[in-house]
Amino acid sequence: MPAHLGRPLRAASFTTIVSIFLIIATLASCGGDSATTATPTTTTNSTPGATLSSSSTQAPPISSTPTSSASPTATSNSPISSTPSTMPVTSTAAISSSGKTTITSVGSTALYPLIVEAAKQFKVLRPDIEVLIDIGGSGAGLTRVAADEVNIGNSDIYAEDRAGIDASSLEDHQVCGQGFAVAVNNDVKVDNLTRQQVVDIFTAKVTNWKDVGGQDLKIQIIARPKGSGTRTTFDRLALNNAKHNGSVNEANGINLTQDSNATVAKAIASTPGAIGYLGLAYLNTSNAVKKVKYNGVDATTDNIINGSYPIWSYGHMYTKGTPDLASQAFITFILSDKFQNETVGKFDYIPISKLQNVKAP
Repeated sequence: MPAHLGRPLRAASFTTIVSIFLIIATLASCGGDSATTATPTTTTNSTPGATLSSSSTQAPPISSTPTSSASPTATSNSPISSTPSTMPVTSTAAISSSGKTTITSVGSTALYPLIVEAAKQFKVLRPDIEVLIDIGGSGAGLTRVAADEVNIGNSDIYAEDRAGIDASSLEDHQVCGQGFAVAVNNDVKVDNLTRQQVVDIFTAKVTNWKDVGGQDLKIQIIARPKGSGTRTTFDRLALNNAKHNGSVNEANGINLTQDSNATVAKAIASTPGAIGYLGLAYLNTSNAVKKVKYNGVDATTDNIINGSYPIWSYGHMYTKGTPDLASQAFITFILSDKFQNETVGKFDYIPISKLQNVKAP
């Protein structure tokens, strides 16, 4: 090739290279960032389940259909609140971030002390399962378990007795018997009330203690809200279905409504002339209020068992159909001979086996 023809060729090649370089630089400035992210995304997507690898070290799930995660509160084992919580927990047990299976037990305040104690003991045997306990009343327990919001709904009443609940969708686990008693402020000079006197007091026909053998002192009713299982049981058994604390009575300030057995006990203790009703577990652990006999019979677990004291109910733990395996394990523990015989009675509940020959209230 003639020498003079080589120089234009090299010049043309240099120009072409510069042009290509300019094109590449232009493309990089316009869309280079998106181009560089495409490869990692493709790589990640090419390995299904790669983002779940951190869960591979978790303990095997107890539930046959656990969810993959739980709410942030699922790592706590303490009471949540005195009102129904809004925890996004489904009816199946969930796996918490710690790898533990978490179940929720919600509802009755009358059952609350027993459920708390059961959870403490159960945790020793099954550290892989966390039990979260919330209260809010029997109505809240039944409503939330029926709505698949929690694993267990604790109740003082049968689901059939709660309006708006599809009882056929729930499975009833009766775990104990629990008594309820009339309680008064320690300064009230009355130790016994007949059934009719109790009805008259709670329906506001009698408003002064002097009319039932006490001192000249205004009666102040401390009540539970209408969704309470304790109130439902008391209305049915102590008042023969008389409806106490109607709108007229409440408007006139005759009662103070409290959300739990614990707050009722505190209100009775601090209110002169007060009367209310409590689960025995809240009465026999404190001298802050006075238990009153009903028709001359003391409210005790022995008198419930022998049939002489009528104000009691079963303690129910409802599940939405067949419980998941973790919830079943917790309920089975509560029904075990060891827990029933060694713990239930100490907390002033009645082992379920001792009620087999007692007529249901």
